Amino acid sequence: MSTDSNSHSAGPASTGAVAAASVLALLGLAIVAPAVWLAATGIGHGLGSGGLFEAMLAGAVLLALIGLLHIRTAALIWAGSDGGRQIGLGLGVIGVIVGGLIALWVLEGTDLTPVLLPVPYLIVVIGLLVSRRHFAGRPGAGAADYSSSSRS
Repeated sequence: MSTDSNSHSAGPASTGAVAAASVLALLGLAIVAPAVWLAATGIGHGLGSGGLFEAMLAGAVLLALIGLLHIRTAALIWAGSDGGRQIGLGLGVIGVIVGGLIALWVLEGTDLTPVLLPVPYLIVVIGLLVSRRHFAGRPGAGAADYSSSSRS
């Protein structure tokens, strides 16, 4: 066993953090897949398509960046980074709001399927809020870890 003061035993991963990171990774993959299809379809239309190529390619790049942000955030959460937790909470809150607005916009009749849109992001938010102690005390975990010993 190491007695180094810089070593940190994280213990078992928090179930909430693992659930949140897993959902974010799956959402990221689900967002990147249509981005690849959109890029391929846009390229298939060619440059002489009256702006369709550019619009589809721009949409594909935007979706790919959002999906990669989800995947990167999931990796940071799995690594126990407090910064990853904060980004994950931000993505989760935005996802709940956007998913709720889309569900209200699409909701019609007795079909309640659109109500499920914000559920994955609710899992992310709840998982990261419940597991906040998993991220506390991590080296480099937050502003509280910075020392003021560098003052002159």
